Amino acid sequence: MESTIIQGYIIKNIPYNQGMPLFRNKGLQALSFKDLMHDVVEAHESKDYEKRDFLLKNYKDTSTACPHYNNTFGIIHDFELLLNINENTPLINRALSLTKKEYNKLKKENKDYFLSRDDLIIERGLSEQQALESKGWFLLSGRNKELHTNFVKIRYSLSPKGSKLMNIYLPDDQENPEIRAWFLWDLDDRSDAIAGDSLNYYTRLFGVPQKNLEKLLI
Repeated sequence: MESTIIQGYIIKNIPYNQGMPLFRNKGLQALSFKDLMHDVVEAHESKDYEKRDFLLKNYKDTSTACPHYNNTFGIIHDFELLLNINENTPLINRALSLTKKEYNKLKKENKDYFLSRDDLIIERGLSEQQALESKGWFLLSGRNKELHTNFVKIRYSLSPKGSKLMNIYLPDDQENPEIRAWFLWDLDDRSDAIAGDSLNYYTRLFGVPQKNLEKLLI
């Protein structure tokens, strides 16, 4: 399928486990969730509202992983297993499967990026103050408080006062641990963060910022 260039990003609509190898073979880096938040803030602060608005519309899949199991979940940016996925990678229910031992090891190695579901307000919109205090959005920003705060303030400034935005949706726990990818959904409306990506199903606006983009179309 053809790629396009929009606002300095290579965009491709393709199943996740097919798109990652294509980017990898071209030496490209898929965007993480925190990258997208950063680019929204950067565009807004530089008054590039066209780029900001592009980033705040349509959904974008990321290289940020959501491992989850037994009422806990993680937010791990530029996750190696996602970056190295391909069509031959075994999937169960369209997700990467982990053993309980592997999951516990991952939690231990990334302890600052794991939460309990009970730590969050999930599946309903947040007030601006709730979004500013959200542990989930803090981790989605890469534990960058300034980025977290600026993204929230920009996003709420673009909606009517009192809007409830920035929902967080988590996949249902399965019998064994699994990994899915986070994506930003419906940013021009609610700015939701959803961790339900199917890794062999179509992704949309898989953007990668690069120099000399015209030479990298795939």
